[in-house]
Amino acid sequence: GGYCETIFSRNKALKNSKGVLYWMKVGEYFKIGISRISAESRKKSLKWKCKCDVEIIYEIEMNLYTAFKIEQVLLDELKEFRIFTDYSTELFTKDISEKLFKKIIIINNN
Repeated sequence: GGYCETIFSRNKALKNSKGVLYWMKVGEYFKIGISRISAESRKKSLKWKCKCDVEIIYEIEMNLYTAFKIEQVLLDELKEFRIFTDYSTELFTKDISEKLFKKIIIINNN
């Protein structure tokens, strides 16, 4: 993790690498995330950290930088529902699945 524009601008191979955008239910919250590994692997580590049920709702492979951009837009647009815990900073108190799917469709059609 820890992706940012600077990291992508300095590392073109990373920017063009395969990634995963995922959406999970984490206890009573919802989490968006990106990774270069599977959502299943992220689920296991998250479950261990948060000590609650974790369910993968959605996972899609795409360019890592594209996944990063979608995640950043949603984190900004939906900041009123965002919460921060000691185990994750990309959590929401509301299921934003519909907004997520709309962003994915827009990106994939461009």
